[in-house]
Amino acid sequence: MPWEVYEKIVKRATAPTLTISKLARLSFNAAATEILTKNSVTHILLLWDKAAHKIGIRAVTEKEPRSYSIHYAAKNANAGFAAKTFLRHINYHYGETKSFPCHWNQKDRTYEVDLPAESFIQRFPREHIGKKGSEAPGQAKATTA
Repeated sequence: MPWEVYEKIVKRATAPTLTISKLARLSFNAAATEILTKNSVTHILLLWDKAAHKIGIRAVTEKEPRSYSIHYAAKNANAGFAAKTFLRHINYHYGETKSFPCHWNQKDRTYEVDLPAESFIQRFPREHIGKKGSEAPGQAKATTA
């Protein structure tokens, strides 16, 4: 029986791409990482435009309490960070790994990523369940005269 050689097909994104994994990790591909390394990015701030379903990943010059540290792979093959609390905050459904094109805005030093509306889950506001006599946040306790 003659052997058949399997020709592997590799799809490589040459444009900057952000992948959001089902472990809530955000990763940049090599093309996006190249831009980050050229701009000496070590920390970022996460931005959210609710109306446009858009996230921003802004480079900051130094570490601050709201910033995330970027971790680079060997030879800058990719870069990423964990952002589970952010994804929960924006109600993003990260049950499946998905990739999205990202655009570098040099003026703002920000990657901009459009997320489709169907990538979000609908959460309903929770009713306040507390101890007896407690009020829901923002509500004053009723007084009787």
